[in-house]
Amino acid sequence: MIEIYDALINSLSNDPFGQGMGIVAFVITMYAFWLCKDKQFIFVMMGASLFWGFHFALIWALAAAWVQLFDIVKNSLALKYEKSLKISLFLVVCYLVIGFFTYKDSYSLLPILTSVVSIFLVFYVRGVWLNIGYLWIIVCWFGYNLHNWSIGWMLSDVVLFFVWIAWIIRILITDKKDKWKQ
Repeated sequence: MIEIYDALINSLSNDPFGQGMGIVAFVITMYAFWLCKDKQFIFVMMGASLFWGFHFALIWALAAAWVQLFDIVKNSLALKYEKSLKISLFLVVCYLVIGFFTYKDSYSLLPILTSVVSIFLVFYVRGVWLNIGYLWIIVCWFGYNLHNWSIGWMLSDVVLFFVWIAWIIRILITDKKDKWKQ
């Protein structure tokens, strides 16, 4: 446990601006999840993606940096073209190109993989399966962020992991109550 604490302190002291950018992005992300309206959520997440992109660029996690910056494009297209197969395929190709140019090690594939899965989730999946998919994405990102010592995003992953589990439980309980009413 002391080693983890030392690594966190070392990471913060070696790159306070880069890690500070991650903390700002964490706060913006948490604010987005506090919002109730989908469009507001997406717009705030686009702002968070900008900060996450800069954060990852500053800590030299380039796959995540480019994925986060391209997520701004993905989210704006998702607002306009819901369930569009052409747009979905275009986005998948773009993420694969990002992965090709930013490949550093096997961990650098995680942001690409999760982005491709998120396209499928955002455009085509709803309900409990959407939340289960995002829970899997959170776990993958946590592994990537632990590898790169992204403190802000690790905080975000831990908070969102528990929030997502609560949402899944809530959806399952609501679905069960709806079945009993019928």
